[in-house]
Amino acid sequence: MKRHTPKLACFLLLCLNLIVTSAHASEMSIPGIKPHKVEENSFQLKRFNSNLEPSDFTSSVSHQQNEWRSVLQNQNGALKIALKTGEWDRPDSDETSKLWLSYNGDWANVATNGRTLRFSYTFGKSTPGVLCRFRFGASARSRKDYEGDYALSLIYGDTSCSFSVDDKDTSGNLPTTIDEGSRVVIDLRPDNTASITIDDMLILDDQTVELDENFISLVAIDTTKRSKQPKILYLQEFKVSLER
Repeated sequence: MKRHTPKLACFLLLCLNLIVTSAHASEMSIPGIKPHKVEENSFQLKRFNSNLEPSDFTSSVSHQQNEWRSVLQNQNGALKIALKTGEWDRPDSDETSKLWLSYNGDWANVATNGRTLRFSYTFGKSTPGVLCRFRFGASARSRKDYEGDYALSLIYGDTSCSFSVDDKDTSGNLPTTIDEGSRVVIDLRPDNTASITIDDMLILDDQTVELDENFISLVAIDTTKRSKQPKILYLQEFKVSLER
C-alpha cells in the first residue's frame, strides 16, 4: 500500500509558530449505518459503537487485555489505562522496556456515516521519560508491533513531538511539556485526511492517510535507556466518537 509522507513543512511550521507565539485555537456519538452498496467479496460495514470495554483490547503481555502491566478500567463511558514498563517488585516481573495495547476491531470496517472519526485521550500523572505512541492505520498483523503505520509520539515531561508514516518521521517541539491533563485529539476525516491537536493547539492538519485497515494501538516505551527502572504511563478519558 502506498504511504504518504508526513506534511513536513506544515508540521514544522506549526510547531515553530507554537513556540514563537501562544496559540489561541481557542463529543457526541451518533450511531448509525452508512448507506453502502456491498460489492462482491467485500465486507458489511458495522454499526458505530463508542462504548469501549477492556475486553475489546489485547496487550503484548500474555496477550490479555487486563493484567498488572496493562490495566484498563471503564470510567463513565471512557477508559482509564495504565501501562507499566521496567522491573517491578513482583515475582512475575520480567523486564520489559516497551509494551503495546491494541483494540481488537478494525475501525475501517465501521460506518461513520460521513462523519469524522475521533480518538482522544488525556494524560494522567505518569513517570517522566515514558513515551506514549498512538498508532493507527495498522493491519491485523502490524498492530502487534511498536513502529510503522501512522503514529504520534509524545514523551511525558518533555516538549518533543513527532509524527511518522512508516519509517518517515517528522519532529518538532511543543511550547509546553506534556504533563498531567494534556489532551490529545486525533481526527480521521471522511476525505481521507487526518488532523492532530494537543490541548486545542493544531499541530498537524490535512495529512493524507490511506486506511485500508485501521487497527489502533497504544505503546508505552521507556526512553531513558534504563528499562529496569519502573515507569508507568497513565491515560485517562480514552474514547472514540463521531464528530460533524
